[in-house]
Amino acid sequence: MGLDKALSEALDAAAADVQADVGRFGMYEILEADLRGALRRALHERVAGSLRIERAFPLPHWTGKVGGVDLVVETDGVAKHALELKFTRSLFGVLWDLLKLASIDARGLRRFVIV
Repeated sequence: MGLDKALSEALDAAAADVQADVGRFGMYEILEADLRGALRRALHERVAGSLRIERAFPLPHWTGKVGGVDLVVETDGVAKHALELKFTRSLFGVLWDLLKLASIDARGLRRFVIV
C-alpha cells in the first residue's frame, strides 16, 4: 500500500475513533491529545517506517519557543509527511501551525494540518 493511501485510511480510522469518543463522552471532553493518539495508532497499523512525535525542524527565522511537529512519518530516516493536529475552537492555533509547516525547509516533505 502506498504512503498516501495508508495516510488516507489512517485519517479515516482516527476520525471514526474520535467520533465514537465524542458519542461516549461528549464534544467538550475530547482533547487534541485524543486525536493525536487515535491517529498515531492508526498510522502504526498502516504505515511502514517510523513515526515520530513532536519532531523539531530548524526554523531559523522564528524567535522564541516553537514546538515540534505533532506527527512525522519517516522513511529511512527522511521526513516524508508532517502532520499538525488541532482539536480546537480557536483559529489562531491553526494559522500558527500553517505558518510553521510552511517555514520548514525540507525538500519533498508533504505537510498537513488536520483540524
